[in-house]
Amino acid sequence: DILTFIENHMQKQNFEIEKAKSSRFDKQKYAPLETSEEGTPRSYGRYILITSFVILTLSLIIYLITIPTITVHVIIHSHMDLGWLYTYDEYYRGKDKYCASCIYENIVKMLDEHKEMTYTISEIAYFERWWNEKNNTSLKEKFLEQFKAGRIEFLNGGWASNDEACTYYEDIIDQFSLGHLWLEKHFGVYPHIGWQIDPFGHSSAHASLMAQAGMTDLFLGRMDEQERISRRQEKALDFIWKPFSPRKENINGHILFTDYFEIGRASCR
Repeated sequence: DILTFIENHMQKQNFEIEKAKSSRFDKQKYAPLETSEEGTPRSYGRYILITSFVILTLSLIIYLITIPTITVHVIIHSHMDLGWLYTYDEYYRGKDKYCASCIYENIVKMLDEHKEMTYTISEIAYFERWWNEKNNTSLKEKFLEQFKAGRIEFLNGGWASNDEACTYYEDIIDQFSLGHLWLEKHFGVYPHIGWQIDPFGHSSAHASLMAQAGMTDLFLGRMDEQERISRRQEKALDFIWKPFSPRKENINGHILFTDYFEIGRASCR
């Protein structure tokens, strides 16, 4: 409608200009008009310029007012493999750029400096060791203060972030039980959000186990990039997963916009 209005308005102005051109030599009806080098009356040219500017400005304002609001959620976390390039102990104490124990201490300090920040923990194996070995009482008290304020949250809560393709279901249940029981004992919480962002592929059986464990939502990271792109276009990154199971339980599925390690795009590490 705006474009149609502008087009009709411009056509009307062009008609007035042509009328003025044809009649400016009629001494009896019109006084001579000052014209530009192109033969267009200067007053009409300025009028068209100002009118067009006003219309375009109003159009931009209307567009900005009606544009849909997009909410971006930035989830700060650290994914910690229990075994990848180095051993569990090397990862914990620090080797090269990896140091699990350093991360927890740095996070407490960062949250203390930046009151708007939050942090999530998903693997319990490293955290349990850090919590039991940490003798700095003030640091642990600060951690508890941030946790009670809702600025530190436990997701997934398994001893590790297990693979979904090759693991046996009893092992999956055991490792989740170990992590969840420890969290319940020391922090009085039971995670209800699944955070499987690094496994290469996701199985219906694993989704069923998480639903049976009381998980309400499951976030997924790695997947075939063509499917991710297709889901972006179809706005299908969020879905209800109905695992193949006689129990017929459902779980809310969420796919990250990009892989979690793609710094500078939609996720951060």
